[in-house]
Amino acid sequence: MTTALSIEADPYILPLPEPDSPVVMERWISADNTRPNSLYSDDIWSLGPLTDNPGDSIQWMKFARWLDRQGVSQLSDCTTEHWKAYAAKSASGCTRGHALTILR
Repeated sequence: MTTALSIEADPYILPLPEPDSPVVMERWISADNTRPNSLYSDDIWSLGPLTDNPGDSIQWMKFARWLDRQGVSQLSDCTTEHWKAYAAKSASGCTRGHALTILR
């Protein structure tokens, strides 16, 4: 008999953000970066907090382009299914270490 894993059992699954969650986690923003951080419910997300790490900005741009190809023009319309599909697509064929750099 096979038992399905629950989300609670996997420490690598992150919770979905709430509307008042910051877009960029504090740990990713350098102490010298004073650019404002957007909230998930904002119509426009500033990438200013990520400018100290251009690689993260590139990942967000890839995600935005992918969402656009899915017909999603606003992040507020992004569903759990979109997140799961993008994560699966991004991690497909890559190492666990590389997947972690994409998902962090």
